Amino acid sequence: ITRAFRITNQGEKTIYLEKALSGIPEDHIFVSATHNHLSPFFSSDQWEDIKDVEKTEDFVGWTWDAVERSVSAALKNCRSASVSFGKGSCDVSINRDDIQRPHTVIGNNPHGYSDKTVYVLKFSDGTGAPIAVLYSYAVHSSVMMGLALKDGGMLLSGDLAGFTSRYVEEAYGGDTVAFFALGAAGNQDPKYTAGLLETGHLSPMKRE
Repeated sequence: ITRAFRITNQGEKTIYLEKALSGIPEDHIFVSATHNHLSPFFSSDQWEDIKDVEKTEDFVGWTWDAVERSVSAALKNCRSASVSFGKGSCDVSINRDDIQRPHTVIGNNPHGYSDKTVYVLKFSDGTGAPIAVLYSYAVHSSVMMGLALKDGGMLLSGDLAGFTSRYVEEAYGGDTVAFFALGAAGNQDPKYTAGLLETGHLSPMKRE
C-alpha cells in the first residue's frame, strides 16, 4: 500500500491504521509526505494559531475516513500487475538557497544544484492498461503558498502534486490512480508561486 500525505508527523499512525485494516506487514506500507504547506497540521498541539479549530477537526476526521475508504477499495480491487520504470525531466523547480554572505536566506539561486529528474513507476494489468502511476520529483508542493483570503486564512489545496496527479489520471482515463512521492526537496522550491503572480514583483520569499 502506498500513501501520499501532507502530514509529516503522522507516519506511524498511518502505518498502524493501514496494517490493522489490511493485514499487510509494516514493511510493505510506504508513507510519503507531499509537504504541500496548504492543509492543516494534524496534531492538536500545533493548533494554537488556528482560527477555526472545529473546521480543522472536521478536516482531520475526513482525512482518516478517506484513508480507511481507500484501503478498503484497494483490497477489494486487488489484482495482478506488471511494473515498468521510466524517467524524464521537468524544469519546474529551483534551488532556494540564496547565498548572501555571510548568510544564506530563502530566495532564488538559479546557479545552485537542482535535480530535474522525474522518476516513474507504472503498474499495468494483464491487458497493458494502467492501474496506477507512482512518480517522484524533488520539489516542495508550495506554488499556492502565500496566497491568502481577505480574512487572512488560506485555501486548502493539493497544490503542485495534487494538480499533477489529477492531470496524469485524466490523461490515462478510466480508474487509473496517480501518486506523488516527494524526492530530496529540502532546498528545492517551485520556480513560480501565487504570491509572485499576485504582487507582480519579486521579494526575498518569491521566485522569478
